Amino acid sequence: MNPISRAGGTATASLVLGAALLLPTSAAAFSGAFIQQHPLGNCRVWTNLDTSVAPDQGALVELEKLSGGSTMAGGSYFVPGTVGPTAFAPVTAAAIQACGLQNVTILSADGAQGTFATDGYIGVRFRATDPADHMTYDYEFALSGVVATTVVATKVLHAGPTTGPATPTQQLIGSAQQARMNQLATNQPDLIGLLDPRGPQVTMSANEGLGQMDLSATAGPLWGRVAGGWARAGSARSDYVLGTLGTHYRFSENAILGAMVEFDHFGQDDGAASMTGTGWLAGPYAVARIPGKELTFEAMALWGRTDNRVSPDGSYADSVDGQRSFAQIKVATRFDYGQVVVRPRLALRHMSEGTEAYTDALSLAVAGVRSAESQAQAGLAFERTFETTAGALTLTGALDGIWTDTTTGPVSAYEDGRGRLSLGMRYDLGQHGNLGLSAYLDGLGQDGYEARGAAIDYGLRF
Repeated sequence: MNPISRAGGTATASLVLGAALLLPTSAAAFSGAFIQQHPLGNCRVWTNLDTSVAPDQGALVELEKLSGGSTMAGGSYFVPGTVGPTAFAPVTAAAIQACGLQNVTILSADGAQGTFATDGYIGVRFRATDPADHMTYDYEFALSGVVATTVVATKVLHAGPTTGPATPTQQLIGSAQQARMNQLATNQPDLIGLLDPRGPQVTMSANEGLGQMDLSATAGPLWGRVAGGWARAGSARSDYVLGTLGTHYRFSENAILGAMVEFDHFGQDDGAASMTGTGWLAGPYAVARIPGKELTFEAMALWGRTDNRVSPDGSYADSVDGQRSFAQIKVATRFDYGQVVVRPRLALRHMSEGTEAYTDALSLAVAGVRSAESQAQAGLAFERTFETTAGALTLTGALDGIWTDTTTGPVSAYEDGRGRLSLGMRYDLGQHGNLGLSAYLDGLGQDGYEARGAAIDYGLRF
């Protein structure tokens, strides 16, 4: 165990939390006298021992919150050579949490059942999350040993499988983060289409949605898009709207480089619990095609922020800010088989979201929540075009495999691999734009997960 502090010290101003361990002692048993202080968030822990005072007043492990000033408040500080108070309440999780730590669990609080001479130990052990690094540690502050008393002041990284049990609020935030990340991936624009109008028209969705809509417009290097979706995972339902604006510079018919900004709104309800939020992302994108080849590449990297309202049970709501990122690379090619076009495609993406730590309306500390997912998607899209008197009618479809790995956060309902089938049609209305309809079945081959959905999109030319 690694000591975090063993330096001696004298009394300075503090405000007593009323959380300490004090017990009767036997002066003859001690080997010396000392006063030590140990930092703990915005508090400190005193471990004091003195053989010169009355036999029942000599050992103290006390938690105090710093307040500034020059005098003591409450009169509970132990000073060598004086008679201090005789008892305090045990150290509590609430008192430790008031020091700035999170997810506090008391492991033991031993005040000795008789005297220190017979018990040989006084102290507190607890497990808590440090908001500075969001890791969980085991803490211990104690006096140990009768003949040669030792000060114990340790902070050791918890070796358990998680960094502490997630609270219902954290579980709600983590679930909503994953739903929003998947909605974000689902509703991303097909940037390959900016370079190649013949690119795939079937949405490369990785979301458990029940539907989506799309309205897009493009004019030269400036383009915009609005998309929306509805999703369900277990008992949770969510809705999502994403607006995108972009512009690019065309180096040649085979390469463009641009920048885009996205704004979204998200809402999820799971019984009485809910989370809503708005946010933005911005960053560069690039699309390139190998000259003379039907092989096209797309890449984007976006970073942004979120502004959320969290209501764990519907009785109150808290505001919490967060950060996010999204990165994707995609490659697609084309093979013509008579009037049927087949397009193999592959996409890799990584998404992350995090919310900052905050204190809720009930004055409880809520630790920051981090969620991240990586996805790989591979499949075949196909289309068949028929000429009509009103315009071109194209039947579309796709079969994809999607593999999801939750790298941080609660495991999603769509973890590991699954299949996705899409069918649809697109109608080219000439100068009036084009209209598309599609439907999909997701979760093929995966136990415990199934999703169905439909989509409509309209492209306007001007």
